Amino acid sequence: MNNELANQRLSQANEEMAKRLLAKGLINEETLKKAVALSKATGEVLAEVLANLDMLPKRTAYEELARIYGVPFVDLETYTFNPSAASLIDEKLARELEVFPLFSIGDTLTVALADPSNITIIDRVTAALPNFTVEPCLAARKDLHELINRVYSGHAEFKELLDQIGDESVPGMPAVKSQESALQSSKSPVSRLVDMIISHAVRDRASDIHINPGEGQLKVRFRIDGVLYDIPPPPKYLHPFIVSRIKVISNMDIAESRLPQDGHFQITIDGRNIETRVSTMPTTNGESAVIRLFDTRTMAIPLENMGIPEHLLPQAESLIRRPHGMIVVTGPTGAGKSTTLYAMLSRAKSPERNIITIEDPVERRIEMVSQIQVNEKAGLTFASALRSILRHDPDVIMIGEIRDQETAQLAVRAALTGHLVFSTVHTNDAPGVITRLVNMNIEPFLVASSLAGAIAQRLVRRICEECKEPFAIPDGLRQRLTAAGAALPEHAWYGKGCKHCRETGYRGRIAVFEMMVITPELADLIVVNVPTATLRAQARRDGMTSMLEDGLEKVGRGITTMEEVLRTAALENVADMATMAPPPEKAPAASEETKISAESVEKISLDLEDYREKMTNWLAHKT
Repeated sequence: MNNELANQRLSQANEEMAKRLLAKGLINEETLKKAVALSKATGEVLAEVLANLDMLPKRTAYEELARIYGVPFVDLETYTFNPSAASLIDEKLARELEVFPLFSIGDTLTVALADPSNITIIDRVTAALPNFTVEPCLAARKDLHELINRVYSGHAEFKELLDQIGDESVPGMPAVKSQESALQSSKSPVSRLVDMIISHAVRDRASDIHINPGEGQLKVRFRIDGVLYDIPPPPKYLHPFIVSRIKVISNMDIAESRLPQDGHFQITIDGRNIETRVSTMPTTNGESAVIRLFDTRTMAIPLENMGIPEHLLPQAESLIRRPHGMIVVTGPTGAGKSTTLYAMLSRAKSPERNIITIEDPVERRIEMVSQIQVNEKAGLTFASALRSILRHDPDVIMIGEIRDQETAQLAVRAALTGHLVFSTVHTNDAPGVITRLVNMNIEPFLVASSLAGAIAQRLVRRICEECKEPFAIPDGLRQRLTAAGAALPEHAWYGKGCKHCRETGYRGRIAVFEMMVITPELADLIVVNVPTATLRAQARRDGMTSMLEDGLEKVGRGITTMEEVLRTAALENVADMATMAPPPEKAPAASEETKISAESVEKISLDLEDYREKMTNWLAHKT
């Protein structure tokens, strides 16, 4: 019932918002149509979609929405919070209701809400603060979550949790060996510790969580914008219980610690549905675990907002509109291939097309698309599912990954028999897709006939907009790149570092692309099985833009840095260029008391009080 009411409020607000924006000429009908479709898919308000994808300035979008709600809009991104007002509402209630107290005047308390139309939330805040009259105002949900993270940082939750762990165990030794029944409970201290680690990772925009045992200590790291950062680890004696809890929620065998295992689970954090992919592996010091995090909202990005250069968008649209053929996206793990596939699939869907996907895992649900989850334990593999899909009268097929010869053969057969096939492989560049398929024993003439195009991509970090400054490209680097045929921009930028980016100079990531369309000339070379270098040379003559060139173009527009581009898409015949592109990478800043160096991490104590102090300092540093 609550979901129905929420969807009804969302639909009404979006409908009124769309009418007002069109009436005022603030947006064109085509862009609005895409935004409305994305809002329905993600459950976000229309203003949020428009602002997040830069379709409309944030203030313009939210002020229009605030007028619909009849409340003022507050931009929390630049807001300096009042500690005395913030203390009126505890962290648990603030996160649950998506509310933040701004200031009080007399007996009137002004609060920021993501949804001021929700009377239930206002009533609950009023009930919690009976001495105040609550005045609501609108805030962007993203800014609201970031402010809550910055102000509260989980101090109260962490202190309560460690008090419970301390009551149940002697420092350095578990008092009672945990049983599987205890690990099943979401209320046990270890379960809550695992949930807290995952929650902080999601709120820090981490893509992966690494839990690695070492000699006498445990290492926990978050991968944020492609770079691993240490966080204060729990005491080493908690390691087996943490890994066992992760196995339980991932449907793994907790009794098996000698073999690698894979699993997955879903979790909701701050109203966001997070899909995970979990992997455990035995090491000499115990089992290590890696949790990959997928925020289903962030994966719902339209094709034109992916970072594909404007001059390549018509080529991408042409590939998607093809009636048959195979389109392959390539790049290393974590390069954003799935996000690109989902964007292309969303563009390809229509009532006239039967679209079926086979994925491992299904990372985002799409309307009008039949999605299949791989289940190798039950015998449902990419190859076996694909054989069944071909008997299901599909028009478009998406294969999450071509991993083996059988899957490759079936994908090629599907492309040759009138189906449009999307898939991914792991290669270094777009021409490498051809070589990879041939190495899977696909005949070159079949590759030439079935492959329509290949897209290679890498992710580079975005410069933080709050601390972006001009940067002069060193003469030596400019000379070497120019000699290698790269067109350098006149201006470049870098991030100086600020509180918004945790002093790294970067915030968020964007893809750099290399798109190769199969032309008749290229197909002729594929048939005679020429080397990859020859294929690349022909693709360049046919107009293919390299990832380096796309990256340098984004450098010129102030989106990313020279350092990032050369780190991810360096030119083969220009060695050691990344070392010539200052400024050097900055780690997240911390005070001398809270900074944890590599040397001090090695000497970290296993004492629970020591962990309590280090984690408290780390949380305090995040504010």
